[in-house]
Amino acid sequence: MYKTIEIRTMQEIRDLFPNGIADERNWIFLSTGGIHGSDNTIIDAEYILRGEDPDEEPLSNGRTLITVLIVHPATCVLRWGEVQVNMDDLNYLRKLVRSSIDSIHYSQGGNI
Repeated sequence: MYKTIEIRTMQEIRDLFPNGIADERNWIFLSTGGIHGSDNTIIDAEYILRGEDPDEEPLSNGRTLITVLIVHPATCVLRWGEVQVNMDDLNYLRKLVRSSIDSIHYSQGGNI
């Protein structure tokens, strides 16, 4: 059995990753879009927040949103959702994605 839990805020993400670094037990993926939200990337969010992308409107009543998928492979838990971001969140999320990729590579290295 696995469990899914909805994520609604950046604070929930910060609580799960207090130092902004993923490890072999906790990974994050962004811009997962589809049926549960936006496919905005961090770069898209930067343009929207700076007002530099004339073709893109901020979503959901002026809020800039990014979808997230957090995977806890050891416990078979998925957390998913769409969170509002601001400029301060973007570098934190970049660091978190980089460390997730590194952790996945380390964790799965024996399976390649």
